Amino acid sequence: MNGKSIGMAVAALLIPTTCLLAQEGRDRGEEREREHMVRAVVQGHEFGPEAVRFARQYLRNHIFRPELDMGQSAYYSIAEIYLERGEPEKAAAKLRELATQIREPDEVLWITLFNVAQISRYRLKDTEGAVKAYSQVEGVLQPLAQAEMIDLLLEAGDGARAATLLGERLKGTQEIGERLALLNELGRIYRRAGMDVEAIKTFEELAESATPEKMAGLRRDAEAEVVAAFREIRRLQREGRWEEAEKQHLSLRRRLGRFMLQRRLDEAQAMRREIERQEREMRAFHEERERAERERRRDGDRPEEGRRED
Repeated sequence: MNGKSIGMAVAALLIPTTCLLAQEGRDRGEEREREHMVRAVVQGHEFGPEAVRFARQYLRNHIFRPELDMGQSAYYSIAEIYLERGEPEKAAAKLRELATQIREPDEVLWITLFNVAQISRYRLKDTEGAVKAYSQVEGVLQPLAQAEMIDLLLEAGDGARAATLLGERLKGTQEIGERLALLNELGRIYRRAGMDVEAIKTFEELAESATPEKMAGLRRDAEAEVVAAFREIRRLQREGRWEEAEKQHLSLRRRLGRFMLQRRLDEAQAMRREIERQEREMRAFHEERERAERERRRDGDRPEEGRRED
């Protein structure tokens, strides 16, 4: 075989391998994009309906990892191995073991409980275990856990229990906007469960409570919250505390995400509009400042004679 033939043979071998590696790279990139989107939803950074639907679908088949220390990561690794081996009961047990060791409730605890609920629901078909874990989730994930729990109970034909659990949450809620959103959700649950009398009663209570004056007040409060937050963001930026300013901005976006997940849509729309307005103003301010700084530097670089002629 001459050199040309050998080269052609090697190329024939390399082309499929190169294509395979390229495909694997694309697959890894797509998987990273999916994980990034889910993480954005779980952490309250993204709240569009399409993103939330995608995240809920993804989380049915994957353990979601929060930010973990080395010891906590080991628990998650063991749980993942058990799932891969087809032993979901051991995976759930390992995550429950981790949850019991977390002394101060935080994002790791809430996400771990959510993972336990998902394994219980979709792998173990354990409705009671899933409901128990969902009901313990707090923080940013709480509205998502609540939605999953309600769907589970309605699928099981237990709309009355779903309504009872939501009613208990309603009793412990003081914030007016959240109370109205929970009333609306309760009415929808009764309606989906075919409990028309209870649905009518709940919607009547909502109609009496959500007066035009009260809804206008909630929208004003949402806008005022944004204005106050951006006032603080600008102060931090003036002082050069950019990281703190970014955290403040992120906190505000999370607040908006929570409103969306709680279906507090009137407040969310008012908050989103004001955020977009404030962001436009802030961008315009920084762009103008950068333009002025460029002109100042350009003038400073010009020869002295040229500046006198001006």
